[in-house]
Amino acid sequence: MTTRVSWHLSELIRSQPHYLATRDGVFRYVTDHLIYEVLLRIPAESLLAFKIVCKDWYYIIRDPKFINQYRDYHATKDQSIGLVSLIADDDDIDLYDVTNINKLCTTENAVGHLLERPNEQYILKADEADEEYLKIASCNGLICFHSAFPVNIWNPVTRELMFVPQSGIDHHKEVATACGFGFDSSRNVYKVVQLYKRLDDSTLGYEVLSLDTAMQWRRPIQQKNVIHPYYWEFVAGQGAIFVDGSLYWHAKVKEQILCFDVTTEWFKLIQVPDSKHLDMRFSNRLLVGFDRGVCYLTHDNEMLHIWKMQRNCTDKKNMWMEDFSIDLSYISVSDSHIIPVCRRNKKIYLRYGKGLACYDMENQTFVVPVLRRREADYFEFVAYTKSIVCLKDIVGSSFVKPFKPIYVKSFP
Repeated sequence: MTTRVSWHLSELIRSQPHYLATRDGVFRYVTDHLIYEVLLRIPAESLLAFKIVCKDWYYIIRDPKFINQYRDYHATKDQSIGLVSLIADDDDIDLYDVTNINKLCTTENAVGHLLERPNEQYILKADEADEEYLKIASCNGLICFHSAFPVNIWNPVTRELMFVPQSGIDHHKEVATACGFGFDSSRNVYKVVQLYKRLDDSTLGYEVLSLDTAMQWRRPIQQKNVIHPYYWEFVAGQGAIFVDGSLYWHAKVKEQILCFDVTTEWFKLIQVPDSKHLDMRFSNRLLVGFDRGVCYLTHDNEMLHIWKMQRNCTDKKNMWMEDFSIDLSYISVSDSHIIPVCRRNKKIYLRYGKGLACYDMENQTFVVPVLRRREADYFEFVAYTKSIVCLKDIVGSSFVKPFKPIYVKSFP
């Protein structure tokens, strides 16, 4: 099926004075539209190498309109979903083992792992020591490493690591509590959001950093009298979730969800599912981003229920619908240490105590582990859609450095 293109390639060529007007070889007989459609379907790692073929392709691949359409096209493609693991170093709190899990097989090999190609391992050194472990979050293919403050943004495909400058929080009057990373589609800009609590009245404040060449934190018009909630973020290891233009934080007190519209830069509160109405009998509850939606988990050591928030639904009773119900009796699970990471090829991948597990929805069976973690006190997984965004093109070279793997390894 051919993807509809909202604008013709010839318009892009006319808008770029650097485009070449001539064609060589076989490309002389290929239409602009067909070239565009072919480039749109090429895997991200290969597509970036095609930038050196000719100037036409270079400007196409780095054009924001093409990047956005490439992201939308690949958002539903299983082969475009990547996984990243973050494991804290037991001996040095500033060091983290970051592994880019390129692909997962559909059948188990002799050693009991589902890895079909070598993985890339990185060592990330936090710029500043923090009492809390780093967390990971993803937005449109970019990975954000953060604590209560944003630290780095990384594109695993381009292997670029961006340093996030410190916000303007006055530590005598304010305390940083959480942060988030999202995308403003109306302005085509990534934004980092820093939340803080005012110490004098316990209200919520925030700063916003737009990823551009200016790289300056700013304080938008603040909403008044918004009481700062107490987040689950550092209780359950879960940070902000970005879905459909908004960031979501799970507030522990009163069981509410804090929602921030990245475009309007405005907050609102959303009620969590009604446990009585939905017959939620389990005490372990958590808000997660899963399967391109905002989901609410309830589970004990036997069953996991995943409730998905319905978009644009104003009826509180029908806002949350049960999406999946998984029997956990096949794996050993303790407390809240199980989180769905992504869904691919009718399989759900879940983070649990021993690493990454795979649940086959058709056969209703588990394969554990598909990725075994080494012994460590802290580890996380995050899924991302592979992106061709080059951070240097967005913010310039002063904030970006190469982030290359220390080695490529296979498991075990």
